[in-house]
Amino acid sequence: MYVDTSSVYAAGYDIVNNLDGVLNEFDDIIGLDRIKSIHLNDSKNKLNSHVDHHTNR
Repeated sequence: MYVDTSSVYAAGYDIVNNLDGVLNEFDDIIGLDRIKSIHLNDSKNKLNSHVDHHTNR
């Protein structure tokens, strides 16, 4: 399993201001040991927008 930060942010998980809380929630739900990679990227949209568009940088 991998995590895409743009998708996570668009889904409403505030990884900017509450990364520890989000990681704790992910650990409770799926287990951090199951996450094999993290795709770090910026989002063009606002938190909880439910629209996943990556920023080209």
